[in-house]
Amino acid sequence: MRRKLRVSRLFPTFIRRSFRNKLFLAVMIPVSLAAVDTSQYIGRLWWRVELIEVQSLMFATVVQMAHALDAEDLEKLTRSNDIAGEPEFEQIRSQLLSMRRVIVDAVDFGEDEATADETVIDLYVLAPTEDPGIGRFIVTTNVEEAGRLYDMSRFPKLMEGWEHATVEDQPYKDEYATSLSAYTPVFNDDGAVVAVVGMDADARYFTLITIFVIALATIMLIGVMLFSILCAWWLSRVMTRSLKMLASGMQRVSAGDLDTAIEPLGSGDEFDRIFLDFNHMVAGLRNRQEIERQLADAGAIQTGLLPSVAPTIPGYDIAGGIRYCEQAGGDYYDYLRITGSDGSERWGIAIGDVTGHGISSALTMCSCRAALRSAATRCGDDIPSMLSEVNRALADDSPGGAFMTMFMGILNPKQGVLRWSSAGHDPGLLIRSAGEQTDHLASTDIPLGIDPSRHFDEGMPVTLEQGDVLVIGTDGVSQARDASGEFFGFDRITEIVQQMPGESASAIRDRILSESHAFAGGGQLEDDATLVVLSRS
Repeated sequence: MRRKLRVSRLFPTFIRRSFRNKLFLAVMIPVSLAAVDTSQYIGRLWWRVELIEVQSLMFATVVQMAHALDAEDLEKLTRSNDIAGEPEFEQIRSQLLSMRRVIVDAVDFGEDEATADETVIDLYVLAPTEDPGIGRFIVTTNVEEAGRLYDMSRFPKLMEGWEHATVEDQPYKDEYATSLSAYTPVFNDDGAVVAVVGMDADARYFTLITIFVIALATIMLIGVMLFSILCAWWLSRVMTRSLKMLASGMQRVSAGDLDTAIEPLGSGDEFDRIFLDFNHMVAGLRNRQEIERQLADAGAIQTGLLPSVAPTIPGYDIAGGIRYCEQAGGDYYDYLRITGSDGSERWGIAIGDVTGHGISSALTMCSCRAALRSAATRCGDDIPSMLSEVNRALADDSPGGAFMTMFMGILNPKQGVLRWSSAGHDPGLLIRSAGEQTDHLASTDIPLGIDPSRHFDEGMPVTLEQGDVLVIGTDGVSQARDASGEFFGFDRITEIVQQMPGESASAIRDRILSESHAFAGGGQLEDDATLVVLSRS
């Protein structure tokens, strides 16, 4: 399998594994590149400014020279075979040398003749010949060049110089040297062009400028790199110090130390705000942990209020169970030993569901449990009276409008008769052993806590025969939903019981709860699920 190439793999290990080095590199490279580009730009600008300055001076010089020269003397030299021997030659040559001295001094090339000779190559006058594009030197600062022919057609600017004053855009190279030249025509009294005056400046001056610019750029680059190195080092040090502090704090928190706090640096920047947010987050986690601990304690207390073992009722098997969707909840079931009006033993079976779930429902459930047990001691097997007392207590203790559904049944073990009442609770299912009959012990009244003056009635008593199974649950079992929104329902509960003839109440309870949970996806419960199973053997 081909490994995916990552950009980070192109860098050495000491860069890949260090955020500080990455930050240092990220700052230094663009700053250095910007410094190089800036220095080059400044160099090019300086070179251009110097070029324009020299061009302007040369342009003015050749124009001044053209006005200073005598056109008749130039025409005479043009017709002479011995140009250097004519008196006009030396006279005009002296003018050229003087003019060269002026321009040398003007641009500060130097004060000695040697420097002038090196800087301004030549001042000269070219006359036309019979051949187009070929000129003839009639006067030059260099006597040896007098009378020499020159191919002017190679240089467009020189050809323009026969029409008007002009200057080369940039240095060029010919058989003499690399030069920068300016040209202008000389007119006679009739307006005809007699000659063209030219001046060549040594382009080595601009080479020196280029060298100087390169040196300046190098110095600037080194300076900026040193500055960027210091800035990158300082910035990476500040950032990595803050990140290390944050990483250290997170490691301590992940290890369970919720007393961790990071002291802000006092810079007022984003890292200070991150540190403050981190401290608030840790404080929130600490509070949440405390709340979860208290909820766990509350859940443990609530679990302790539920029956720890099922009662032993001769001829019957009973089992109850509860699963909370949070650490505490509002579901409730209980077994009550009750003395009947005839003095015989009865067993009360209560199962309830407070609205909502969580700690508030758990507190309401505890209150109702205490009220029910208290009512059972006073009311005996009078179910309506017991429910009425619990209803009043719940209405008085829950001004916020909380209510509770409850199924209350009282079993006479000897007779197998179950008297019952349902205050808005899910139907109890009495699955008969003979045939497919299932009796639904549906709600007979409204939930507890709604109307404090409400009087509750009993449903029709039922008789449990051998093999019959009574299943009472909360809506967290029957209304468990799958991904499509379908409810687990009472039919599935009935089918499970019918598939388990002769099985214990605890086995039936466990299978119903497990299949209901699996039907809903097996994840976090959406509601508390409580079930009591009573079978007659």
